[in-house]
Amino acid sequence: MGRAGADLDGLLQAMRRRAPQGAETLWEFIRCYYRLAVPRRRVCRHHVAPFDYVWASYSQQLGDLVVWANRGGAKTELGSVTSHLDSIFRPGCQTRILGGSLQQSERMYAYLTGKWQPHFADLLAAEPRSRRTVLRNKSVIEVLTQSQRSVRGQRVQRVKCDEVDEFDPEVWRAVQFVTQSRGGTRASLEAFSTMHNAYGLMSQVVDRATDVGPLIYGRGHGASEVLAGQSVGAAGGGLSAGGAVEGEQGQGAGGGRTWLFAWCLWETIEKCRGDWSCSRCGLSEDCQGRAREADGFIGIEDALAQKRRSGRSAWESEMLCMRPRQDRLVFPQFSRSRHVRRVVRHGQSPVYRSLDFGFANPFVCLWAQVVGDDPETARVEVLEEYVQPQRTVAEHAAVLKDRPWPVRATYCDPAGWQRSDVTGSGACQELRRHGILTKSCQSGIIEGVEQIRAMLAPALGPVRLVIDGGCERLVRALECYHYGASVGPGSELPVKDGVHDHLIDALRYLMINLFGRRGGKLREVRYW
Repeated sequence: MGRAGADLDGLLQAMRRRAPQGAETLWEFIRCYYRLAVPRRRVCRHHVAPFDYVWASYSQQLGDLVVWANRGGAKTELGSVTSHLDSIFRPGCQTRILGGSLQQSERMYAYLTGKWQPHFADLLAAEPRSRRTVLRNKSVIEVLTQSQRSVRGQRVQRVKCDEVDEFDPEVWRAVQFVTQSRGGTRASLEAFSTMHNAYGLMSQVVDRATDVGPLIYGRGHGASEVLAGQSVGAAGGGLSAGGAVEGEQGQGAGGGRTWLFAWCLWETIEKCRGDWSCSRCGLSEDCQGRAREADGFIGIEDALAQKRRSGRSAWESEMLCMRPRQDRLVFPQFSRSRHVRRVVRHGQSPVYRSLDFGFANPFVCLWAQVVGDDPETARVEVLEEYVQPQRTVAEHAAVLKDRPWPVRATYCDPAGWQRSDVTGSGACQELRRHGILTKSCQSGIIEGVEQIRAMLAPALGPVRLVIDGGCERLVRALECYHYGASVGPGSELPVKDGVHDHLIDALRYLMINLFGRRGGKLREVRYW
């Protein structure tokens, strides 16, 4: 080894003895040891720079994190970087990697195993195994499989979930309960994914996460700048084979919430060359000069080739991180901006109830008022929703009657009239015993779906279906109700996913009973 090489090696060894204590030091550490220049510049107004996620994860200031990023946007690589940093600087840190498939789990793990040589091999307790690595400081990194059996029983500080949009929902629910703070390391679950489907799991995870925009952009700074003054530990510690970041960890700004970190192609593309003509560039329609501000790593020529090979909807969802393609949505006409607002009860407008029965699956009730007498222009305004599984009919009846509005009629699934061979009674008969009479109208699923579509987007005039903002489950159902991917018998029917279909069924019964097969008249049925 020459003198220059020896000096460089000595410098790297010296850097390794002390955990990075600020954002700038951390960025240099990653550049020197991992040969990664993580982009630090946000380009889109509502996005962050990839390094903002790295700093938030390393500094433990925000708790659970969701990373929504573009294809090729370094999600998996950066997840491996933060896992490696946790393992070497936090003794006893238990990290589990769970991908949408075993192959995805192993991909992040493979990135990790490549980081031990040449500078960190002495920290290993033994050679890394195919799915498990143990360090001399008692930190452990292990790959989990996409199964409840693999996930349940784990009690670890860190879980990295890669490609969440491909997770089994039951496994995702199970993994929510495996993190536990211990040994000065704060518990954290981190989710990484693009968003393939408007009705997929990642879409739900993103919707529930807290937007980090106010924290990041409140003063025009990046997240790493905002948090830079909050060091990893209250006191700097050294690192040896069993070294540690010393000092008590603060609770930070997380407060048990989940924080969203989103970036797209423009945060990860290389800086546009000055001689590149926007007028002749195939990216100009979407770029609008953003690439001139970028400091990423994706080549412009590579991005152009990807755009040429993809359809518009896939390009927008996979690379620009817009809401996913809607080609299989049942109600693409639905828009929160057009159809969701605060609904005020009009005393003169009749109120109707609509039910979908269930026990293991939820029992659903929607209350809606009809504004106007003309069936061609009347507007339906959903006031409230009730969604509850595993309750008896008597318990539901008590809730249904505990509303201040006089109800003109209660509509339901015709199947509610079927009597059980065991009890000799059906749901409608049970409700009758509690003073609630129901009516139903035979109809097909497609007929009800078409009626909802007509109310969402009339051929003439304003929208005729409005949902109160408090009906979060119904709003989500209208956004996510979708067709299956298969072609053949039954493919024209929406998927019965056990979640969204029950709310849509209740809405269908309401529309069919009010407007379907009526000869152009709203039914005036008095409530007994």
